[in-house]
Amino acid sequence: MIGIWSLLVVTLFVILGLTSDRHGNSRCREVQIKINYPAGDYFINEQDIRNYIILLGDSVKGEKLSQINIQALEEMITQNPYVSGVRVYATLDGVIKIEVSQRKPIVRVQNAINQKFYISDDGIIMPLNPGRPARVLLASGNIFEIQASDINLNIKEIKTAADSALARTALYRIYNIASYIDKNPFLKAQIEQIYLNKKGDFELIPLVGKQLIILGDANDIKEKFDNLQIFYKQGLSHEGWDKYDTINLKYRNQVVCTKIKEQ
Repeated sequence: MIGIWSLLVVTLFVILGLTSDRHGNSRCREVQIKINYPAGDYFINEQDIRNYIILLGDSVKGEKLSQINIQALEEMITQNPYVSGVRVYATLDGVIKIEVSQRKPIVRVQNAINQKFYISDDGIIMPLNPGRPARVLLASGNIFEIQASDINLNIKEIKTAADSALARTALYRIYNIASYIDKNPFLKAQIEQIYLNKKGDFELIPLVGKQLIILGDANDIKEKFDNLQIFYKQGLSHEGWDKYDTINLKYRNQVVCTKIKEQ
């Protein structure tokens, strides 16, 4: 019985070895690229990915699969700031498949020195793509952090740390506010801009109405936005959109409003 199992194992290894050898000696007959866009924004396209292939050589088509540096290609594509993930592999019939996931921007930042960039939903700083703009929230005002390559807000690490200097930065607080708005269809349709004033308070500018929404700091944002939604649905539905010039959410469990003065 042991001898039969040993023979089966040896046979299996021989078959796998022959298959691997044939696979390595076969040539690339086609490159297939698939890009996953998480929203309606397109920062990268198939030609952008093919340009990385050109960096490896004029073309991988016709090359032996064993001579194509799949790992190097994967690493090059991963360095693109618009890419959140990539998988490159070869099939038995000679096709190189490249599967790319694009990052999703949730807010466009314009800082105090007029630098403009995106923050993605996973906390990565992304440069603008002038030819392919994204329709997302705008954050501006007294934001003094500058754009730099490879900035990662370390979202997961900050959330588990008791104290973090990064968590106190304007960019991280903007990320938290924008992330909450992005996940809430009502707020996403209503809020157009985030502004950081000189006092360090965040102000929100809505698409509908002339009210200035004072959020305050970025703490307790769920409670603040819950209060705002209740006020929108119950208060403004009776009073009308043009009765107030400010809606203040700074104070715990309160919505303090200032009416527009009669002319």
